[in-house]
Amino acid sequence: MVRLPTVDEKSVETKVTLGPKAKRPLELSIPIIISGMSYGGAISKQARLALAKASTAAGTATNTGEGAYLPEERKEAAKYIYQYHRGRWPHGNKKDFYALADMVEIQLGQGAQASAPQATKADQIDEEFRHVFGLAKGEDAVIASRLAGLESAADLKPLVSRLKEETGGVPISFKFAASHYLEDEIELAVQAGIDVIVIDGAEAGTHAGQPLLEDAFGLPTM
Repeated sequence: MVRLPTVDEKSVETKVTLGPKAKRPLELSIPIIISGMSYGGAISKQARLALAKASTAAGTATNTGEGAYLPEERKEAAKYIYQYHRGRWPHGNKKDFYALADMVEIQLGQGAQASAPQATKADQIDEEFRHVFGLAKGEDAVIASRLAGLESAADLKPLVSRLKEETGGVPISFKFAASHYLEDEIELAVQAGIDVIVIDGAEAGTHAGQPLLEDAFGLPTM
């Protein structure tokens, strides 16, 4: 009785706007998005395309994750979030790709493995994966612990400003793993002009996270 349910006859508005102060806000029909699950590193190309189609049907957005740009996915996704990530492959974080997005997510870490580095070994990479990522034969797909060019808090604001300019003003979000520095990270994001803050909890799933990191690091957010 403290809070009664909505009466049957009343409709519920589910629309949400991400980055309402951005030049090009991202408007969604529902307050749920398809989170980052990368092609090659986590799921298949077919799965990425299916998720893109599903996001369009639901009136929401899909997130590329720490992967490479798939033009077929961009075509299927009405709302497309490009993750500006820690991957060190040639076809990552290219302006030609993120300029096509409806939002850019700066990824500094994730709940399931914080910002621990990882690599997909060359012998686990097929030819299509290698081509899409721009990898040479025998080259591993490496995700570093730090985002290239971001060596201190002072580097964040110039990056945010550049991404806003290069994308024509889409919202820029900031994703990090929840930790005991949570409030400090949020303050840095606000000072840098971030439009959307994405806090990844310890319960977040990942394809390649180490069990120790998944079980013992981060803060639960659900």
